[in-house]
Amino acid sequence: MAIEIELRGNESLTRMLNSLSGNNMYAAISSAAQRAATHARKVGTKEIRKVYAVKSGTLKGKTKIKKDFDGAVLEVKGGSEPIKSYSVAAKSKGVFVSVKKGKKTLVPRSFTLNSRFVARETSKRLPFRDLYGPAVPQLFGNPDVLEPMQEAGADKFEERLTHEIERRLGQ
Repeated sequence: MAIEIELRGNESLTRMLNSLSGNNMYAAISSAAQRAATHARKVGTKEIRKVYAVKSGTLKGKTKIKKDFDGAVLEVKGGSEPIKSYSVAAKSKGVFVSVKKGKKTLVPRSFTLNSRFVARETSKRLPFRDLYGPAVPQLFGNPDVLEPMQEAGADKFEERLTHEIERRLGQ
């Protein structure tokens, strides 16, 4: 999944960018893109946390911002998250989980086992399985999260690119 950021016909920014030398131009673009990716991640995390009961550290721990030749890349990797990353409570009746914000519901035939949350697959004693929630890339892939991330990233990129160019031109 890639988020593309385009300059929206800002002619003064394009003229200023053309006045820089090659190395300075790429350095300005790279710095602005990295800042935009960081801001997009922050906005994405806030949007996810409006809907899901997931911890912020879990979201940020699965993302990585890599510098690229002409920008930055926001990578989101990871498999299904253990249910501990969401809102969970162990009671005598079983394990109550809330992946989305709101009411916690009982997971059928669930219990804790050495600080793990597990549930029996059948009515028999064995086997049982660990409880998992949605993967972080799946949460970031939600269209309700992607759109605000792209808009915020594009706005921040233009703002920071102007700043970086002015700083390099000495204005």
